Amino acid sequence: MNTNQLLIGWSSRAVSTDKPVGVHGQFHLRISEKVLDPITVTALAIDNGEDSAIFLSGDVTGFYGFMVKMIRSQVKKLAPEVPAEKIVVNATHTHTTGDIAGTTGMANAGQDYPCAMEMMPTAEYQEFFVTSVADAVIQAWRTRRPGANRPNSARQLPSSEAVATTSTKPESVAGSAKKHSIAAIA
Repeated sequence: MNTNQLLIGWSSRAVSTDKPVGVHGQFHLRISEKVLDPITVTALAIDNGEDSAIFLSGDVTGFYGFMVKMIRSQVKKLAPEVPAEKIVVNATHTHTTGDIAGTTGMANAGQDYPCAMEMMPTAEYQEFFVTSVADAVIQAWRTRRPGANRPNSARQLPSSEAVATTSTKPESVAGSAKKHSIAAIA
């Protein structure tokens, strides 16, 4: 592979559930009743033939170490060609996500908190979450297409043809900002 060739792929998954689930982010029991806005995870895979990175963003309070290990393990199991050790996670830190942690006992209805409502156990939601995240990571990796990182040349591509992001990177400590754009042509 040409080491100057940048391959970019992305995928997103909804990780909301219609089943009642413990809602993480408070110190008291909250149980979901319905989905108002979807909770999602998004994976972005970037590969230049020599190195790669898979950025994973999730609408969760935080990605706990054990959860990252579960995700990487599931990715390795389902798609050994995907460099699961290259997954980098980022949480939006929402306080209205399903309880992936299980550390506060929020999803242990009738055990830690008196609760007559039926709800999805934490372990079941964790399995659903990990499977959905692994699917997004694998799809992002498998759908990589030629792309580019072109300083100062962010051109508009039709949304059907590209996924693009623009960031600001300082040229120097005292210098002005320089725009970088990453685009993948579908």
